[in-house]
Amino acid sequence: QAKIALEQARDQMSDADMKSPITGVVSALNIEAGQSIGAGQHIADVINMDKVYVDIQVAENIIANLNKGEIIKGLVPAVSSDLIEGTIDWVSPAADLQTRLFPVRVVFDNADHAIKPGMFIDVKLNISEASQAIVVPSTAILDRTDGKVVYVSENGVAKLRYVETGFDNGEYTVINSGLEAGDELVVEGQQFIEDGTPLNVNGGE
Repeated sequence: QAKIALEQARDQMSDADMKSPITGVVSALNIEAGQSIGAGQHIADVINMDKVYVDIQVAENIIANLNKGEIIKGLVPAVSSDLIEGTIDWVSPAADLQTRLFPVRVVFDNADHAIKPGMFIDVKLNISEASQAIVVPSTAILDRTDGKVVYVSENGVAKLRYVETGFDNGEYTVINSGLEAGDELVVEGQQFIEDGTPLNVNGGE
């Protein structure tokens, strides 16, 4: 029994020598010398800052233009006003079920550790540019089984319009056909109306 107890004590001593699975910097230490700890207790945070990454989400018509290994530029205002170059490390093959957007990870070199985890970055995606185009809020467009529709206001009454959409950056969408300059688009409550519904217009832009 004493021999078994000695072997168990030696095993415990061996297990007490904790090693980080990565080389990095200790960013948080949650225990003190001499403190008793239990299995599963959070001991410390170790981060490797040689490379940093940002996860972004893009619309379905953008994802086809992004591929692993491509160079993406970003701006970290807290560090510099100069653009830095990163590389697309991963492109999700499926959209997020809640946002319907596709996750993409971009990795940036950070050898000087100037960029700190948690800083804000403005990612620049050079996809396309819409000139002289009709652009509407993406939320104003309704997806139906027979196509994409919007509602416009004509003499205070809702009118259904079928539209063909183009580039969508997740916030605004280009309308290729179905709308004309000057149309008054319904951008709130369009889910609850139908063709011919009287409208109460409050403000607008």
